[in-house]
Amino acid sequence: MLQALVDTYSDSELIDEAVREARDRSEADRPQHAQQVEVVEGEIRKTEEASERYFCAFEAGSMPEAQCAPRLRALSEKIAELRCRKADLQQAMDREQLTQPTADDLASIHDKVQEAIETGSAQSERDFFRPWWRRSGSRAAARSTRSLGFRVAVDGASD
Repeated sequence: MLQALVDTYSDSELIDEAVREARDRSEADRPQHAQQVEVVEGEIRKTEEASERYFCAFEAGSMPEAQCAPRLRALSEKIAELRCRKADLQQAMDREQLTQPTADDLASIHDKVQEAIETGSAQSERDFFRPWWRRSGSRAAARSTRSLGFRVAVDGASD
């Protein structure tokens, strides 16, 4: 199995194709994420405006604190949730900007796998592959349907 990994990371055409496909998928998602960011920004603006109206009503004395406070708390919570959603979307968009692994990146991975082949035990090989196993369905089904997916680490990340 480790030799298959070495062979895979040695095939620059295969790696280039995989990165191209991943980049195409991520670029396809980018406009949708950008649109969602705009929607969330609009919701934040509306919610902040509503909060401001409550503050103005309270300051003008036309609405008592007992009436304003619960609503302002709810609006503040909604703003916080929306800001978290916006940050999540922006992080997703940042992750979508894939960079091609360099020859040095691939050589480093190749060397690590080769070292595992030369010095590793069966247990260390299992530990080496554990992050790459993809399972589906129940545990029993997972044992019989394991597949190995190779990931190319780029910019220090493995996803």
